Amino acid sequence: MPRCYGQGGALLMWENKVGNGKLSPAQVARHAALAKLGHNVVVLRAATEDEAADKAEATVRGWLAANENRFAEKIAA
Repeated sequence: MPRCYGQGGALLMWENKVGNGKLSPAQVARHAALAKLGHNVVVLRAATEDEAADKAEATVRGWLAANENRFAEKIAA
């Protein structure tokens, strides 16, 4: 599962599912365990590999932008 590191050491992870791909029972359990620890896990569903890559990039960019906004708010306070 791809991941990047967010503010405060939180893991930001995504699982790509292309076409009719489904999460395995082990993946469902792992995602739940990671969420209980406070990590962000999303499942990105796409019709093609190119679309999956685009969704992954947009998701990471969104996380990064949100982290920058929180950092800027802390500086302004």
